[in-house]
Amino acid sequence: MAARLTPAYQTFNTANGSSPLAGGKIHFYVSESVSTNKDTFSDSDLSTANTNPLILDSAGRVQVNVFGDGAYKMVVADSSDVVISTFDPVTGSFIQNRLDNIAALTALAKSTLTNTDQYNVSGYYAQGDGGGGDFYYDSTSTATANGGTIFATDEGGSGRWYRIVDSIINVRQFGAKGDGTTDDTATIQAAMNYAKGTTSVATLRISGGTYLITSLDYGTPTATERYNIVGDGRNKTKFLKTDATAEPMLTISGSGAASFVSEIKFSGFRMEGQVATTTSCIQSYVIANCNFEDLWLEKSVVCWQDFGSISSVWDNCVFNAGQFGYKSEWFDSSISAGDPNANDMTNCTFTNNTKWGIWFDDGRMLNIRGGRCEGDGQTALGSDYGGLFVGQAAGSRIGTENNLGRDRVDDEAATGYGRAVSVQDVWFESNTGNSDIWFNGGANIASGCYFRTGSTFNTQDIRISNGTYRLDGNIHSVDKTNVINEESGVIAGNIIVGCRFFDPESNINYDPDKTTLNAVSTRFTPSVIALGAFKIQGADNVVVGLGGNYRDTGITSITRSGVGIYDVVVATAWVLPNNPLVYIQALSGSGAALPVSYTVTAIGTDGDFTIQIRRLDGLTNPLYDPTVDSVDRDFQVIAYA
Repeated sequence: MAARLTPAYQTFNTANGSSPLAGGKIHFYVSESVSTNKDTFSDSDLSTANTNPLILDSAGRVQVNVFGDGAYKMVVADSSDVVISTFDPVTGSFIQNRLDNIAALTALAKSTLTNTDQYNVSGYYAQGDGGGGDFYYDSTSTATANGGTIFATDEGGSGRWYRIVDSIINVRQFGAKGDGTTDDTATIQAAMNYAKGTTSVATLRISGGTYLITSLDYGTPTATERYNIVGDGRNKTKFLKTDATAEPMLTISGSGAASFVSEIKFSGFRMEGQVATTTSCIQSYVIANCNFEDLWLEKSVVCWQDFGSISSVWDNCVFNAGQFGYKSEWFDSSISAGDPNANDMTNCTFTNNTKWGIWFDDGRMLNIRGGRCEGDGQTALGSDYGGLFVGQAAGSRIGTENNLGRDRVDDEAATGYGRAVSVQDVWFESNTGNSDIWFNGGANIASGCYFRTGSTFNTQDIRISNGTYRLDGNIHSVDKTNVINEESGVIAGNIIVGCRFFDPESNINYDPDKTTLNAVSTRFTPSVIALGAFKIQGADNVVVGLGGNYRDTGITSITRSGVGIYDVVVATAWVLPNNPLVYIQALSGSGAALPVSYTVTAIGTDGDFTIQIRRLDGLTNPLYDPTVDSVDRDFQVIAYA
């Protein structure tokens, strides 16, 4: 594989480093050999061989790029072939002049430098901190220093150090520390400003760490200046808002945008705001054809506030512990009619948001596929909060047909309802308040979804107040009042097909003149074959509470085999292929300080199984440990045939 050994115009100095190695020679040999020559090349295709040795010019500079394949021995000699230094093996970029940090670079005396002198710096502040790189000197330059790619000398006046950059810039190259104590807002913004001010940078890299920020602005760069933002993963790269101001943590474009921001990608980082005051983790305006993946956004009024997005994708993202997880709304601008449309959310998680996990209005065709919507709402039973909300203005460009009085053209004027939301293969559980799904406008589809929300959380899985709908192949596993609740504002042409209920006759409220209930919608009556409860107590994480005040109708014992790991033995064997569906649910009054997830593993042929209780706060303490949380927790175990 071809590798660049030295860049063009790299400078070599004499043995004492006091002057350029004028007319010097660079010999290249097979690694660990005495004098077996090995060719280098001026191109990465390895098609044009260089002379061997390479002869340096009067300023001690290499005149060509030097590419090679494999390991080399590199011998630096003067014009008389007196060896100055030998390097073996050399397999990648080599620069003779090396410094520990940027401060050492800018401190170099200008009197010792010549134009295009080149140095390798090992770090911004210290070796290995990620902010180093290769630099060359321009003695005549008076360009404005930017703290990342251009540095002035400490002596002032003319003379600048220029970073040799490729298509990737790291925020640490602009001085961001990511140490969890330093405010990195200014350094990260400087890196963003540089990235959007050049056509050469394709990616802004955010190395792992915790970056304290107030508010960042992606801006509205031109098509050739747009760049991606990539972290090292949402459990390694984290942004933490340091103040209680209302500004979003990151804004893409803005309310006065004159062009779309399109074809950008964000991935691999986490943002945590302050839920009572932070407007949003990310606030976007008129984005198009963008991709966002592996993001974790939490603790803000709206985790992602989206205005007028088009044909963009959110994949494997988490929207957690805000008031709203994802909120999409109409936005009037000079370049767009304003309604978000044709967006996809795949394998995303919406959890613990106090109002709605997903809130969508004034838009068309939001497609939600896979993932889960769980623990949202978290207010009183019957309140107007829950999992997914679709507003009355969804599904069309709004006209007078929907009685909202908005003076815009309705694309679907005949009915006032176009496609609003399609939700497919999503897990809904424990969404408190109104419902798991509330369709209040537009033409909507829910298919292949699983509903596991008990009657103490809400009284309806799906509420339909306006528009039209199709329900196809959903599983409603909990018996409660009006699992499907169709209200009078719904227009005709609806279908419920292939769904499973405890009792279709009592669980569904619908108008047969408006809605067809397909005959394959059958009674779903899983039998509870085990129901038990246990408590994790004390610093030793011991299991207590079987029997006594706790129900135990099918579980013989629960023992702790490790931190967060509990082995369950049942009284009656369960024979394959009828192994149970096992669910774990935290009981009220447990004093839980942090959200947790429950994973059931290793279900054996006898029905015994293992529970893993896992924290949701990242890699610090992946499994639940009361020695960290200092609380007891109560859990309920339910198994269905």
